[in-house]
Amino acid sequence: MASNCQTSPGNNQENTCQQIFNIFREVLGLEDVDLHATFLDLGGDSLSAMLCIARIRQLFGGIDLELSIEEFFMDQGTVAGIAMIVDQAKACSPTTDRHGSDAGG
Repeated sequence: MASNCQTSPGNNQENTCQQIFNIFREVLGLEDVDLHATFLDLGGDSLSAMLCIARIRQLFGGIDLELSIEEFFMDQGTVAGIAMIVDQAKACSPTTDRHGSDAGG
């Protein structure tokens, strides 16, 4: 399914949006997700929000990401809104390691 996560060409936000779209879709068990529908409107609950947060933190582990469950239940609790929060954290992060891992074990 296409997410229609479209921003200006070459913008890293499109990739983030696509990744958040996939997480929402998998966690909520949906075939397609409206980028601007709220998490609650999509059928999300507190447990699924915690699962999304865990997956997002795992995926973007190399950045200082402060993402709370409350943000999933506010107006910005959409695929586009969460992607924007992640992109803002990426921009403020001193290192933007693509995989979020370090060489240590």
